[in-house]
Amino acid sequence: MNKIYDGSESDVFNSSENQESRTSLRADNELFNEEDSTIVHPVINIKRKESKTSEDWEVRVDGDLALVMKGARFTNSEREFLRTVHGMKFLISEYKNGKKSVVKIKEELRKFL
Repeated sequence: MNKIYDGSESDVFNSSENQESRTSLRADNELFNEEDSTIVHPVINIKRKESKTSEDWEVRVDGDLALVMKGARFTNSEREFLRTVHGMKFLISEYKNGKKSVVKIKEELRKFL
C-alpha cells in the first residue's frame, strides 16, 4: 500500500488505493507532554581550588556550596587520583549515593584505591 503525502493537511496521509480512508498521525505532543513530566534533577559540580599552601575540592549543588574537602586530609596518592577525571567522577557518584561528609568519602576512596 503506497502512501502519498498531498501537503494540504499537516498530519494526514492519503492512500493511493483508497482516497476516502484517511489515517491521522499522532503529533509528538500527544505521545509525550513535556509540561506534565518535568523532572528537575540537581546539578552537582566539583571544583578544585588550588592556592600556594593548600588544595581543596568544593562540591556544589545547583550552584550552592554543599561540601568543602580540604586537601590536607588526603594522602598524596589520594590527591593525585582526585585531580584526574576519574577522581571527579568518583566524587560526584559518591555524593549522589548519599556520602555527604569528608569522612565517608575518604573511607570509600580508600576502598577504591
